[in-house]
Amino acid sequence: MLYLGVEAVLRKHFGTVLDWHYNQAHRDHWHVDDGTPVGYDDRSRSRVLFLQASLQQVFGHSIVVDGIAGPQTRRSSSEALRELSIEGALNTLDTWIAYLDAVAVKAFENFGPRTLSPSDLLARIYQSLDDELGDAAQRKPIEAAVNGFAMHPDVQRWLSS
Repeated sequence: MLYLGVEAVLRKHFGTVLDWHYNQAHRDHWHVDDGTPVGYDDRSRSRVLFLQASLQQVFGHSIVVDGIAGPQTRRSSSEALRELSIEGALNTLDTWIAYLDAVAVKAFENFGPRTLSPSDLLARIYQSLDDELGDAAQRKPIEAAVNGFAMHPDVQRWLSS
């Protein structure tokens, strides 16, 4: 669940986010870039996969994670928005951002004590890199992505709060 929480934060700042759901090439890292605008588009396989995975793993909906924005995905996402008291269509930016915020909050709520400060949370992410990857080759690109996230002006403001 933590993985999807981090991805939700990434999706607030980058229009393109590819993860392990997208393909095997991304099984050990996220690909992020700002080549497309932030927002939900049901024609975007990576966004639909994230939506489905977050509905299933974060909010407990019974949904297939297949990247197809069919009736099941539309029904489940509408139910989730109602449950979260988020108004509007998922393809509007404000609604998408509100949904991403809800995913992040829910995903992070079980990650350590509730009194965890933003800087402690970031330290735990770096500790997870040490614990899980050590000196493995894939650590460098993942750590670079975390560093890029940590240095973002919005994150710096959050860390300072």
